[in-house]
Amino acid sequence: MVSIVSRTSSRCTSGTGGDVVIALGECKGGPKKITEASVAKLVTAADKVRASGLECYLVFATTRPAFDDDEMAIFRAYRESIRGEWSLDERMQGWPRPAPILLTWRELRSFYAYEAALREKLPERYAMSLRALAANSAFVYLDEHEEPLPEDEPERLLI
Repeated sequence: MVSIVSRTSSRCTSGTGGDVVIALGECKGGPKKITEASVAKLVTAADKVRASGLECYLVFATTRPAFDDDEMAIFRAYRESIRGEWSLDERMQGWPRPAPILLTWRELRSFYAYEAALREKLPERYAMSLRALAANSAFVYLDEHEEPLPEDEPERLLI
């Protein structure tokens, strides 16, 4: 389990102020997969954090190029289970509770996780907060799109 404490900033240039938010996560390398049981444990922990009045983001990462269908079904079920709940993150007042942040090899390997064609479509072109990461992650991995998203050319993304 990974935990991150972040201070959201209402003024990006100052880097001060804002509310504390928490991120709890699970990272899997190689062939290991994220399971319903591990997600359930993190959801329980996140709900306890939220009961204290702090927003708690869930982060799931893999070193594989993609999550498999079973993992995606778990993430979609979680997002559906929190539908109708509201975010406690100061910067997201009036916004839905954030979807899980999903990170694959693509997001972990390079400063520029997405090629320009996909970056142009992201809700948050420059993701500098957990809220922005959650919005982009939902767009890339969980949302349905009328047209397929642009494909990466992996050799161009490596630094």
